[in-house]
Amino acid sequence: MKFMLLKGGSLSSTYMCSDGNVLFLRKEISRKSNREYGYIRWYTQLKKHIYLSSRYPELFPKIYKIESNADKAYVDMEWLENYVDLKTYLSNRHSFDSIIDIPATLHDAFAVIHSQRYRTIKGLSELYYHEEVVQKINDACVSPQFSKFLDYKYFTLNGTTVTNLTDKLDKLKSELLSLDVDEADVHGNPTLENIMYNPRERS
Repeated sequence: MKFMLLKGGSLSSTYMCSDGNVLFLRKEISRKSNREYGYIRWYTQLKKHIYLSSRYPELFPKIYKIESNADKAYVDMEWLENYVDLKTYLSNRHSFDSIIDIPATLHDAFAVIHSQRYRTIKGLSELYYHEEVVQKINDACVSPQFSKFLDYKYFTLNGTTVTNLTDKLDKLKSELLSLDVDEADVHGNPTLENIMYNPRERS
């Protein structure tokens, strides 16, 4: 079997693998170092991918195999021939005609994922606030530079003065907990690097 290391993956490693004439993608992660932001995040994303690929097989690559040992874990999945991540594609100065369909294509794909609606569970918004807002700020404060950054009351951005978010956390919490919205399936992290595009099919 042959392996070629690809870019991307943050704390994980991504490979294009070939076994004879069969190509597939492997994403590998350590089970020991950086467990919380490495393995635990990788595992959570894997579980999300399993769910989404089973529900929307036309939008997510197939998963072939998952293996692990005491040191690491990896998942093998479908190699998307002729696809490229959107960041790479858009960075290559393509003509306007070659990119004009991309927004509509993305909109259609997200519309499919977001079409499934669920009633939100009581208490979920508060859990989200504490884990995804407050805890992330606390984690970032480990950095002395970021902690010092929070001492500023105001910032100027593109000529507009904005208030430091930490001075509005109570208001943000109140607004968040007052929302009465349905939940929906989501991609999770739809950055340009995480979206694959086939320019031959424009999909």
